[in-house]
Amino acid sequence: MHLENEALKREQLTAEAGRINMEHMSNVKLLTKIGKMDHKEMEKLVMDYEHKIRVLTEELSECEKTNAELVNRLRGERLERNKLENRHTKDTADLGTNDLRKEVATLNAMNKKKNGELI
Repeated sequence: MHLENEALKREQLTAEAGRINMEHMSNVKLLTKIGKMDHKEMEKLVMDYEHKIRVLTEELSECEKTNAELVNRLRGERLERNKLENRHTKDTADLGTNDLRKEVATLNAMNKKKNGELI
């Protein structure tokens, strides 16, 4: 069991080192390619990245706008839900109060009737 655990740790470390080496090689290739570019190619690359940044900025702006709209909508729905819950609670309490009033009225009527019989 201990040997299997050690072997798994070794495999994991080897895989991580391989991943780091691949990333490093990719970065070296990219830097080499950039180093070989002339001024015109570099300018085009910069313009392409500026365009990508502009597009992503616009998309982010739209996402933030949509997010703000959704947050406001959620607030409105929560407010409406709370109003409905409060109305339901009030209606339930009112029904309970009406039942109690009817019961008090019945008891008062029964009390008057008994008092009338006693006199």
